[in-house]
Amino acid sequence: MRKHLNIYTHNGLFHADDVFAAAMLSLITEDINIVRDGEENIPEGDDWIVFDIGGGHLDHHTPENKENNGTHPNTDIPYASCGLVWKEYYQEILKEENCPERYVETVYQKMEKSLILGIDAADNGFNPIKNALESMPNIPSDQQRELIAQGNIPFTLTQIIKDFNPTWESDRDMDEAFMDAMSFAKDIFLNRLDSIIDALDGKDYILNHIDFSAEHIMILEQFAPWQGVVTSESRSNPKAQDIWYVVSPALRGGWNVQCVLDNPDDRVSYRHPLPQSWYGLRNEELQAASGVADARFCHPSGFLAGADSQSGALQMAYKAIGNTKMKSSDIQLVQYLDQKEQACRLIAGFWHDHNGYDQTLQEAENNLKEWTQEEHLFLLVLLQDTYIGFAHLGSRGGNIDWLEDLYICKEYQRHGYGHRVVCMVEQMVRTWSDSMYIEAAARNKDAVRLYHSLGFDVLNTITMRKDFKPQDFETAAQETIDGMIFQVRKVRT
Repeated sequence: MRKHLNIYTHNGLFHADDVFAAAMLSLITEDINIVRDGEENIPEGDDWIVFDIGGGHLDHHTPENKENNGTHPNTDIPYASCGLVWKEYYQEILKEENCPERYVETVYQKMEKSLILGIDAADNGFNPIKNALESMPNIPSDQQRELIAQGNIPFTLTQIIKDFNPTWESDRDMDEAFMDAMSFAKDIFLNRLDSIIDALDGKDYILNHIDFSAEHIMILEQFAPWQGVVTSESRSNPKAQDIWYVVSPALRGGWNVQCVLDNPDDRVSYRHPLPQSWYGLRNEELQAASGVADARFCHPSGFLAGADSQSGALQMAYKAIGNTKMKSSDIQLVQYLDQKEQACRLIAGFWHDHNGYDQTLQEAENNLKEWTQEEHLFLLVLLQDTYIGFAHLGSRGGNIDWLEDLYICKEYQRHGYGHRVVCMVEQMVRTWSDSMYIEAAARNKDAVRLYHSLGFDVLNTITMRKDFKPQDFETAAQETIDGMIFQVRKVRT
C-alpha cells in the first residue's frame, strides 16, 4: 500500500463520478491529500493523480479524450472519471482489498457492470432506453417518449451523492461535504466488492452441493446465494437440471425449503411448486395441512416455506415432490453392539471399494475389534432395515473427534447419504469437542470436495509421501502450498 497519495479534482458541485473516483483511490493509500480547485491551479508532477479536470487521460470532458477513451466494452456508454479511474487502478485496488488473484478479472467485470456503468452513464447524460430506441425507428415517437418516461427513475445513486452538496441556504463547507460523500461512496463500493467476492466464493460451495444433490433436493448446511449458480449450471449439468427444491438454514432462524425457478426473472416459474393448499398458511394451520409437526409458514406466492428443523424442511420438500418417505433423512446412526455379521460385511466392502483388496473374514473381524476399542466409536448407517455403511471415529490423544473412515455401499452412493452422515456425526462431536477432523486421500477428489463443501476448510497436519518407485505412479494433479509444489499421485494402471 502507498504511504501517501495526492489527488486533484475540480471544485464546486461534485457528482457521483468524481466522488467514487476519489473513494476508490483512497483505498490504495494510508494517507490521502485531496485538493479540489480550478483549471488554473492544476499541479504538475508524477506525485499527483488528476481526474475529471485538466484534459489529462483521467478527464473525460475534452472531445479528444472522449474519442480516445471510447465507450465501456460492449456498450455505447462513454467513460466518465469513475470508470477511467477504475480501469486504470482496479488491480491495485483489488490487491489492497485482498481480492483472491483468481477472481481479479471477474471482479473487475462484475463491478463494472453493477456499479461503474450506471455512474458513468448518468454523468454523461446517457439514457440507455433512448439510445436503444434510436435503432428502432418503427416505434412511433409518442410511444418512444412514453417508454423513456417510464424508464426514468427519479432517485438513483447519482442523486443520492448529489444531495450531499450543500443547499443554497447552507453555509457548510463544500470540501467537507465532499469528504462525507466520499466516505459514503467508499462504504457502497466496499459493500459491493464484498458481495461480488462472496458470490464467487459461494459459487464453488454451491457447485459442490449440486454434485451431492439427490432426489430433486439440494441441501445446504450453510446458506449461500444459489439461484444464479443453479440456473447457469442447468444449461449443461443434468444434476443442476434435476434440482426442484433447496433446503437451507433460514437467516431468521429455522430452515427453509425454496422452489428452484426455471427463469429467475419470473418469480412463479417453479420447476415443481409447493402444494397450493399450503400457500399463506402458518403454524398450526400449515402443520395440519402439510402433516409436518414443526412447519412454520408458507409464503402466499408459494415459492418458500419454513420449519423449525432441517428434518421438518426436508419433510416438506418430500411431501411436495409426492414422496411420503424422506430417503436421505430416514437414515440413522446406530452404535455398534453385536451386529458383527453386518459390520464385517461393510468393512470388507470398504476395503474392496477403496483399495481393490478382498479381505478375509478374519481380517474384517480384526478391523472391527480395533475400531470398537476404547477411544473409538463405530457407528453403523441404517436405512430403514438395511445397513448401508459406517462411520468410524477415533481419538488421537484427546477427544474422539477424528472421522477416521466413512463408507457408504456403492449401490447407495450419489444419493446424499454420505453428506447426511457427516452432518449427523458433526452434531454429535460438537457436544464434546471444539473441532472435528477428517483425513482424505488427496487423489480422492470426490471426498475432498464433499468435506470442503461441508465447511472442512482448515488444513491441519499434512501427510507427505516419498515414492521409491515413482515410475509406478502417475500424477493426477499438482497443488502449491506456501510456494512449494506437491504432486497428487495414483498407482499407474
